[in-house]
Amino acid sequence: MDIKYHLTGPNNFIQRLHAALASCSLPPFRIVKSDISIRKGKKKEALLGRFDGVFMYKFTLACIYNFTRLTKGPNLPRSLFLEKNSTKSFCLFDHFAAKYLNRRDIFLKKTVDSIVYQSDLSQREHNFVHGSDPYGKNIYQIPNGVPLEIFRKQPSSSFFSGNPKLVITANFRLVKRLYDAISIINELKKNYPNAVLHVIGPMDQIVKESIAGLNLDACIFHGAVNSNDLPSIYGSMDVGLSPSLFDPCPNSVIEMMACGLPVLTTEASGAAELVPDIRFVIPENIKFGFIESHNCIKIPKVNAIKWCLAIESILETQMDFSQIVIDHAREKFSIDVIAQKYSEVIIKTWDEKS
Repeated sequence: MDIKYHLTGPNNFIQRLHAALASCSLPPFRIVKSDISIRKGKKKEALLGRFDGVFMYKFTLACIYNFTRLTKGPNLPRSLFLEKNSTKSFCLFDHFAAKYLNRRDIFLKKTVDSIVYQSDLSQREHNFVHGSDPYGKNIYQIPNGVPLEIFRKQPSSSFFSGNPKLVITANFRLVKRLYDAISIINELKKNYPNAVLHVIGPMDQIVKESIAGLNLDACIFHGAVNSNDLPSIYGSMDVGLSPSLFDPCPNSVIEMMACGLPVLTTEASGAAELVPDIRFVIPENIKFGFIESHNCIKIPKVNAIKWCLAIESILETQMDFSQIVIDHAREKFSIDVIAQKYSEVIIKTWDEKS
């Protein structure tokens, strides 16, 4: 099956998963994410609900204003006054808004036969918003996976500048913390004057505003990139960064590791469940819960020095971190390994339903 892989987050993985499952002998099944797809389906099938993260927005006036700017009013001006002075939100409203924004989850959980979360963090987020699953469904945790024939180590290219070369990949919203990745590269330049951060992916309006006043001399912005081009990029890098907050299972982390690129992440991300061990995890002690996701001033800031020490440890330690993450990705996150886990859930779900 000829499938083009694009930088499309969860949809990217679903496309890969279905391609891998096509070669398996399975009963009728569907893996669904929305109530719309359920209503259009057949009744006689194993129905798996796959859940990503949830919206956990803290709605201060600044966040409401910026959320409106992103969704309804892109020409509205930024309000630094609101961002600096709007600090209060109503807890009950935050919970009500979260339930409304994630309202499709309830219908999905009631309707499907089995529930699959991307990670432990994914399940925690859903329980935080909706409460513990009350519907008596079988619950599984299965991470995303990547096709190793595409995401594999490739020779370094001289096209990418920097020594060392760092990379961050996302569809950038404030919680992806591009602002902080730039702070990290600027701190790293004190010891590595030629360090460069390569930024892969589009940015929303609020993110562009947040980084406008930073020193961007050490950054190269590549914009959106076709997934087929990512292995050659990752093969040319030295360290990947994933400082994103409460991200259930970032595909980019798995893709980087499969390409032999060691990745540093925060303990406040599902990526901490993906990397090989705690050497790749930066402790930050960020409280789990609603955050001001649309106010760059209120997004928790990284300790850039702490991140740089971890980067320097990878750069200077005489250890083959590249092979460590390749072996880890091959064992845990090959799309074939993940498809096998899904196929076992499909068969078990079908048997219990029949």
